[in-house]
This record gives sequence, structure tokens and C-alpha cells, in this order.
Amino acid sequence: MEARAEILKLNGYLRTTEGVRKTDGLRLALQIPIEDHQRLIAANPALASKDADERTKAWQDFMRSPVSLPYRVSEKI
Repeated sequence: MEARAEILKLNGYLRTTEGVRKTDGLRLALQIPIEDHQRLIAANPALASKDADERTKAWQDFMRSPVSLPYRVSEKI
């Protein structure tokens, strides 16, 4: 659990300082501790769908939801 707390603390820091920058058109949107990722998948199996369109839509919906805030590395998604 210590690693989880550190990840979430870092995410908060990055959100307030805008420490994440785009590189070659790519950007990091979320950092999710593995135990949280497993719970999110269990609660919403579409996040791990084998159908790429369904999986993409599920992650986009998740990122727009307030539930994603602790995992965001930027205020804006």
C-alpha cells in the first residue's frame, strides 16, 4: 500500500504543478496503482474488453468521470 500512496501523492503534485508535458504528440493522462487498476476492471469489465472500440470508450468515459481524479496527472483530460 505504500507504493499506492506514493503514486497518488505524485499524481496530486503533478496536477498542481503541471509537471507532465507532451512529448511527440503523446502525453500521460493517468497513473493507476495496480491494485486500483484491478478493482476498476472488476467494477467495469469494459475497461479490459477485447474489443478495442469498447475498451477505448470505457477508458474515455472513466477519464471524464470524477472517479478518475486521484489517478489524473493533469487537471485537464
